[in-house]
Amino acid sequence: MTETGKPLTPSDVTKGKLEKCTIVSYPKVVFFYPLLFASIVCGIVVQISQDPGKANMAGSIFMFCFLFNMMVISFDFPGVRALVLVFGIIAFFLGLALLDIKAGIQILPFITEFYKHHIHSKLDCSAVFYYCISAILFVMISCGILGNWLWDRWTIEPNRLVHRKGLLGELKEYPVIDLQIDKKIEDVFEHVLLLSGTMIFKVPNAPDITLENVPNINKKERRIQGIVRKFAVTRGE
Repeated sequence: MTETGKPLTPSDVTKGKLEKCTIVSYPKVVFFYPLLFASIVCGIVVQISQDPGKANMAGSIFMFCFLFNMMVISFDFPGVRALVLVFGIIAFFLGLALLDIKAGIQILPFITEFYKHHIHSKLDCSAVFYYCISAILFVMISCGILGNWLWDRWTIEPNRLVHRKGLLGELKEYPVIDLQIDKKIEDVFEHVLLLSGTMIFKVPNAPDITLENVPNINKKERRIQGIVRKFAVTRGE
């Protein structure tokens, strides 16, 4: 059995004892990937089609994707707040429809016509614009993920929690004895986009370690709990 805080030896690895899980906190820009795909699709549609109507439709799709992504990045939507937002939007448009039907107050048709003639008809961006946006987003997302993977990652091993940080590979270790793991899903939309959430490691005699925007957080939590429990059982034998 391996002592606490001591790395596993090569013989332990060959015996299949080394089980580990790597955790990386993704940057916020990664949540712009829907806008990245929307930009590519809009660029292809505008480039292939010569119909101005399709170019305007592509512009509207891009604008609403941009609006959605900005809301996800700018605000936190826990479960109750997300439900309030969704039902509030539905209630708003249903209320406008009822005003039109019952009282003859045509607010919804006015909004629709205003958007169609003053906004939608002028959203005719070129394919180059969409391709430039997609290229910028691709570079930013790729660099953000790759940078954190190379220079700011955490690894759970059977007997230690390891943090590798910086260009020079600065390494810091924490024992997994009495390690507590908390999971928080603070934003429903971010969880939907990447199954992400916040993971907190509570190490004895050390400040809490908080990792935000961890993708596939439920799967990673189960795997980490399994590694820690196996070590606890092995240590007790």
